[in-house]
Amino acid sequence: MPSAKVYTWFVTYVLALYLMILMMSRTLQNPKPIQRQQKSSHTSKKWIYRFAAALGGFLFGYEIGIINSVLQMNPFQLFFGLGVPNAAGDAVIASDDNTSKTSLIVSFFLLGCIPGALFISFAADILGRKKSLFIGSFLFTAGGLFQALVPSSMSISGRGAFIMAGRFIGGGGIGILSMSVPLYIAELAPSDIRGRLTSVQQLMITIGIAFASICNAIILSAFGDKLVDNDAQWRAALGIQAAPGFLLFAMLF
Repeated sequence: MPSAKVYTWFVTYVLALYLMILMMSRTLQNPKPIQRQQKSSHTSKKWIYRFAAALGGFLFGYEIGIINSVLQMNPFQLFFGLGVPNAAGDAVIASDDNTSKTSLIVSFFLLGCIPGALFISFAADILGRKKSLFIGSFLFTAGGLFQALVPSSMSISGRGAFIMAGRFIGGGGIGILSMSVPLYIAELAPSDIRGRLTSVQQLMITIGIAFASICNAIILSAFGDKLVDNDAQWRAALGIQAAPGFLLFAMLF
């Protein structure tokens, strides 16, 4: 059964999400009198822009938040050679190259963000904003699946290279989205809500980080932290990020 800590995290997240929706609803109200037909169209567009901004920021926030938790999971450390079991077999002792391997796993995501952002800063004018979002969401989804589906048949070094490749691909997608989402919103949103909708992306980054912490608490409660035969723990944590990425990808068709 989930612990009291898990319930506390869940309630906190729900309250934060409710306050976010309430704030967005209030700030996006249009005080100017307009015709009924125009108002209906305007309102539907607001929801589309809001959702695009929310997903673009949420993906970044979840990725930032979840990797810190995953790196501390005992099965993850054993699978990628970041540690070895102690004599009693009930804990993991960090290996000599733990720091260097951990740094590489974390930094490859940021290394992917840089070329992604640089590429789309030029390519967005040629491809267009929508196609840029399409490419970014596809890369992020593919990167999330790469990280979650590292083959256990590979060697320790091969596993590390596989997850770093996945993080680089996912980072490239985030680099593209971090550039193209604000552009897409700023250029297509109605002028009276443009600035507020752009700021929603920053808000959703923090919501994504909070959601990652909650997912981690639930996963640890569900799978435990035993040392062997527990790869589903970290695979689930990394694989969840592919769901909102795929949703954004599918919406662009």
